[in-house]
Amino acid sequence: MAAGQDDAFERIYQHYNRKIYYYVLSLVKSPQLAEDLQQEVFLKLWEGRGQLREVRNFGAFLFTIARNHTINVLRSAARSQTAMGEIIRHAPEPEFDNEILSRDYERFVQKLLQSLPPRTRDIYRKCKDEGRTYEEVARELGISGNAVKRHMINSIKVLRQAVTKDLGISPDMATLILTFLAFAAGQ
Repeated sequence: MAAGQDDAFERIYQHYNRKIYYYVLSLVKSPQLAEDLQQEVFLKLWEGRGQLREVRNFGAFLFTIARNHTINVLRSAARSQTAMGEIIRHAPEPEFDNEILSRDYERFVQKLLQSLPPRTRDIYRKCKDEGRTYEEVARELGISGNAVKRHMINSIKVLRQAVTKDLGISPDMATLILTFLAFAAGQ
């Protein structure tokens, strides 16, 4: 492929195309976007084929291209409300593997929530799990809306720091993931 042989590219594409698609799908949750990104990954691979002679682990190299390209697209999407709305609107219903990941995420979040002070944990659950507004929670608990907001900021800060530290994700990406997952969970 490094020499520009089309048949070599075709064999690589046939071997990796579904793997790359499902990997990207696990990151973006939109089948159409995953398919577009998968095609762009292979385009990037073809355009950069001259560098392939230096690659020692082709699979890791290809998945790194896929991850980096997807993250760049997600960062761009995060800057564009329209694009983010489109990604979220087309998020599919969870499949079996995604349900396992969702349960793992839920266990991870629940474990983190147990580390919060009881009042903060209660406020987080009322706002996120029950979908109540800060003002509704404030009235119920007899505290100010600003107090609810401070509790929520603290709980989200703890979650973002844990996702960043425990999952090795950048703070910006952690915020994007937590925002997306909180929105998807609320649907």
